[in-house]
Amino acid sequence: MAAQDAGAGSASFGGRAPAPAVSSTADQVVFFHVGLGKAASTFLQYAFFPRLKGIRYLQRTRYRRAPEWLAAQGPGRYLISREFDQQLERECTWFRDQLSGRNGLTIVPVIVLRRQDGWFASQYRRHIKNGSPLAFSEFIDGTADQGLWKIADGLFLPKLRFLEACFGRPPLVLLYEELRKDPAAWLQQFAGLLGATYDQAAVRLDTVHASYSEHQLLVMRVFSRRWFRQPIAHGKTPWLARRGRLLACYAVLYAARLLPKRWFSGPLIAPTQLKSLQEIYRDDWEKASRYSMFEH
Repeated sequence: MAAQDAGAGSASFGGRAPAPAVSSTADQVVFFHVGLGKAASTFLQYAFFPRLKGIRYLQRTRYRRAPEWLAAQGPGRYLISREFDQQLERECTWFRDQLSGRNGLTIVPVIVLRRQDGWFASQYRRHIKNGSPLAFSEFIDGTADQGLWKIADGLFLPKLRFLEACFGRPPLVLLYEELRKDPAAWLQQFAGLLGATYDQAAVRLDTVHASYSEHQLLVMRVFSRRWFRQPIAHGKTPWLARRGRLLACYAVLYAARLLPKRWFSGPLIAPTQLKSLQEIYRDDWEKASRYSMFEH
């Protein structure tokens, strides 16, 4: 990939409108990336955002210090990123309230959406990797809605409407599927929306976290059903217990490569289950992926 600066002149994907207008009188413009898990958030936070030019980026590990950090900065453009799923409304409200009342500050929410069938499949694979014994229908139940994740958790349109109400402007919406189709053009567009530039040669497009094979995950699920029984509950399971389980999971996933595939039947997720989710979310996805084109 040729090294060049990419910026605001990039083409728009999917017919969506460009970045919402930001007042030229704003002293600080804060782009708040409310990343969804398994929608390229880790790649963006570690491979792309730190290499942007013309905007100052606060690493995700310092997110809680963002209000104090911004107060110590001068006028300019800033980028803050964090990964939210079921915590999106609570965390965005906290962020807004911490910065409320500051004159000359504008917050622009940014989110990357991934079509729900693929998003839930990827979330589930991560869940199994971390030692969950649940079947996919117990993770997200498209029939009776009795899963660990609820149907409402995958509705993106309410999330976008909440972001607009919370921050007083429509969010910038980008699509994960377009990143997969043309990474260079997608990143160029993203940089342009932020009013930034970047050197394409400096951004590695490798997958940040390589996926484990279906065979390894099938082995992991069988092991978890025998030994773990219950998934980890974040905020409730002690830190030491979580770390111990993760170390055990890595050992099992590594050993799984040595076991014959014929011992473990698949698939991990039935294609019919993903098709059902695609139908459930079809209308929401159509509207959410073209959010700026709808009246809301």
